[in-house]
Amino acid sequence: MLTVLEAIKLSTEYLEKKGIESPRENAELL
Repeated sequence: MLTVLEAIKLSTEYLEKKGIESPRENAELL
């Protein structure tokens, strides 16, 4: 099971690779 911080980190990395603006903010909103 992932912690919230781990999930945010993984989501941020994924969104960065996809070229999304503000990947950290978007990951937190998810």
